[in-house]
Amino acid sequence: MERKRRFFNSNMGRICFLFLMLFVLFNMSTARAGSYPEKPIQLIVPFGAGGSTDLAARVLASVIPKYLGQPVVVVNKKGGGGQIGMNYVIKAKPDGYTMMEATIGPITIYPALHRKAPFTYNSLKAVARTEVVPAVLVTRPDKRWSNLKEFADFVRNNPGALKYSIAGMGSLSELGVKSSMAVTGIPMENVIGVPFGGTAEALAALLGKHTDYLYANLTPCIDHIRAGTLVALGISTSSRLKSLPDVPTFTEQGYSEANVMGWKGVVGSPKLPDEIVKIWDDAIQKMVKDKAWKKFQKKLGSVPAYLGPVDFTAFIEKEFNKFRKLAIEYNLLID
Repeated sequence: MERKRRFFNSNMGRICFLFLMLFVLFNMSTARAGSYPEKPIQLIVPFGAGGSTDLAARVLASVIPKYLGQPVVVVNKKGGGGQIGMNYVIKAKPDGYTMMEATIGPITIYPALHRKAPFTYNSLKAVARTEVVPAVLVTRPDKRWSNLKEFADFVRNNPGALKYSIAGMGSLSELGVKSSMAVTGIPMENVIGVPFGGTAEALAALLGKHTDYLYANLTPCIDHIRAGTLVALGISTSSRLKSLPDVPTFTEQGYSEANVMGWKGVVGSPKLPDEIVKIWDDAIQKMVKDKAWKKFQKKLGSVPAYLGPVDFTAFIEKEFNKFRKLAIEYNLLID
């Protein structure tokens, strides 16, 4: 007994004990990752229900459980241009049970436009990109503009006459309007921005005649365009979509600078273990080949565009740098 006590009190004894504890902890963490997931997973949407990010999240949540083995529950945490949802996931326990439906606004545009943003493009761990989403500039039929030139001329010659919906500060809808105004030389003071908690609210305001136009992802607008309750003056694709052949591109009308392509994906806590990232990535790779998921994408106007963790991380950084350069070039940075 005395010999054992002397051994554990010696340097060699302490080293052996330390290695034993590290071995136990390693095996515990491996077991945890190996058994993940053991319960339902929260998928945070940093905007309100009914918008493009919410719809993408609900489609994912309806298909991916068959590949993860557990239900995925969509939870909306809107506010602050995605800040509330972002901060919630940043502070969440890195156990893989709180993930986020990533989108262009809070991940790249907001921190690119705001010098003092409380987070930046790499504050969350990139897991996988799932799709890209064209953007459209939409208005109501009663406005009677048939193309972007007519619209731009009206804005230039009637300062203060129009209001535009903003689906959250620092969102695609804000950047799309600001960048297009900047490149056409029209002062931002000529239009009045009205912020909302997400695309669904911004779109409802346009349809209800509280605002006059909206720059947004195609997903929540496509059914209204097809029904004729909204008119798309331009779309951010390189060529016209087969599903919307009458909608001209920004490029063909001479406004290529207005092209901003939205995207969706999955991100998690900044300290999310690589083992859990791989489990999600493997499931997403299977999901993007799933016929049901692809059918939903076509209906929503999205284009499947998978990127794995490494490529998605590089893509996010490239997007942030592009928007920061744009913000500096056109004096869009906000302190």
